[in-house]
Amino acid sequence: MAAAEGRTIVIGAGLGGLLTSAYLATRGRPVLVLEALDFPGGRFTHLDYDGFAVPTGAFHAIPGGVSGPLYRCLRLVGIHPELAVPDPLFRVRLGDRLYAFDVTRGSVPRRPLGEAIGLRSKLGLFVGLAGVLVGSRLGPEVTVEEAARRIAGTDAAVRLFDRFTKFSLGVPANEASVLEIVRSLRVQRFGREGFLKQGNRAMIEALVARIRAGGGELQTRRPVETIVVESGRAVGVRTADGEHVPAQQVVCNAGARTTARLLGDAAPPDLTARLARSIPAWGAAHSVRAQRKLHDHDSIEIPLDLDHIAGIVPLSNLCPALCPEGWHYSIAYQWLDRGVDVAEQLDEGRADLHRYLGEDIEVFNSAVYRGSHPAAAVAQRVGQHGARRFPTEVQGIRGLYMVGHDVAGYGIAAEVIGHSCLRLWRKLA
Repeated sequence: MAAAEGRTIVIGAGLGGLLTSAYLATRGRPVLVLEALDFPGGRFTHLDYDGFAVPTGAFHAIPGGVSGPLYRCLRLVGIHPELAVPDPLFRVRLGDRLYAFDVTRGSVPRRPLGEAIGLRSKLGLFVGLAGVLVGSRLGPEVTVEEAARRIAGTDAAVRLFDRFTKFSLGVPANEASVLEIVRSLRVQRFGREGFLKQGNRAMIEALVARIRAGGGELQTRRPVETIVVESGRAVGVRTADGEHVPAQQVVCNAGARTTARLLGDAAPPDLTARLARSIPAWGAAHSVRAQRKLHDHDSIEIPLDLDHIAGIVPLSNLCPALCPEGWHYSIAYQWLDRGVDVAEQLDEGRADLHRYLGEDIEVFNSAVYRGSHPAAAVAQRVGQHGARRFPTEVQGIRGLYMVGHDVAGYGIAAEVIGHSCLRLWRKLA
């Protein structure tokens, strides 16, 4: 192995690790990516199942679309994936009717929806005035549920925003932060979510190609066992096969908990204390297919009358290349209660989908994300948002950085990763 000489070791080939590696490689900086799995992308790629692009985590989407931090990161490394953008972003089903609902670009939910859930024009106050209310009457730690009750005052509105936070953040409205929502929309520049027409994996493959074209190296099936710290500085890693790999700096994309484990006794008190306070989010993604059209639109559908399913993406309507010809493909997200048996909840979620979409559908894959929901993990709750997440620089260890979904920064879903990358890159520059 070559000498360290300015090299950055990136632990983990997830989205944040690959973005950071591509950024360094395209600027002529030596970079080595070490990934324990046999494929790159982590929870932001997809696997082929009978021609269906089944995501390993994230739903083939870039929140904020071309306006969000994640797309800005991609542009900085010379990648411009083609997106399909729903308009409106959401459609809410209540009974046998669908209502347009959008929280982007400062828009106000349209009047028919407000009337249907007893709000009339009041519903717009949550979007239009939340920034003012958070900083004054409501305070910075108000939950989405509390805000919906104070501003709107109906159970139906609370149910709507509960579904919205469960789908977008992976947490219920009584645990989600209004401050997070407001600042996330600002970070995304109020852009609509865009879906990757060729899927997550095509974007990951483009990032890997950028890394290698810039002289960077990616090694899969190469788990790291220890982050080597000498005199308070990260100087490399030790791999599972016992090799010491030197580096000038180390970037960990494996999550804060894994970072602490790799540091062992060298883990700083601030990191372990934050981990003790963190609360994981649980969720499940159900892949649904049928040989008939499942939805007559391309918006994310929020079914208010279902008990377990928070939102459904009509993926084949948006990105037909992600399933075989003649088939229709949707992905449904279910929030999981940490205090209830997981298998039982999954059965209830699948039963919801059969009642809602028809008995002839096939739920051909159900993936559970415990503590690592692609949209949120520990990062979206009251008291765990923004700067209260894990800092980019690991305190007390020079030359050691973290990047990913649980690192300081604002954004919904993958936008946390994009924002954390932009913050880190400013430091690395």
